[in-house]
Amino acid sequence: MSANRDKQTSIAEHGRLAAKKKREATVSRIERAKKTIAKEIARNFGVYPFVGGRLSVEEVLRRAGLDRALLAKPRHATLRAELRTWVAQTLEGTITGHTNIRRHVTQRADEANTEIDKIRQRWAEAELEFAEQSGELSELRLKCERLEADIRELHRALADRERPRPQ
Repeated sequence: MSANRDKQTSIAEHGRLAAKKKREATVSRIERAKKTIAKEIARNFGVYPFVGGRLSVEEVLRRAGLDRALLAKPRHATLRAELRTWVAQTLEGTITGHTNIRRHVTQRADEANTEIDKIRQRWAEAELEFAEQSGELSELRLKCERLEADIRELHRALADRERPRPQ
């Protein structure tokens, strides 16, 4: 009788270990999906880039590659509650709805266009400054050449003066 009981305990223990591993794998997949989603939202400036910006528990499960009925099971009640809380907190920091997303994207595009205009203006100013400095540089080179010629002439004149004259 005790051998039979040991077998039942062993089978039950294997079942518990298998269930624990499966739960850990499920939680791991959900955590990876949550991290990926958070990165995508950050990368897109507060907009979830899929399904029209609508983030939900079902979307997290889809991204984790899990069936949406998974959390309906009673053994996943705490996981379901944690995931709902995470989705609610994440949605607080995101922009949702077509109108809001369109407004946000338009605002970002306008800001980018303003920045592009500023860069173009700086570029035009830099080109003008470059042209002015190129002209000044040419003038300074000519002046330098003239001064070097003057110095050579002065050196010759000085050398001629110092050379002893035949008597």
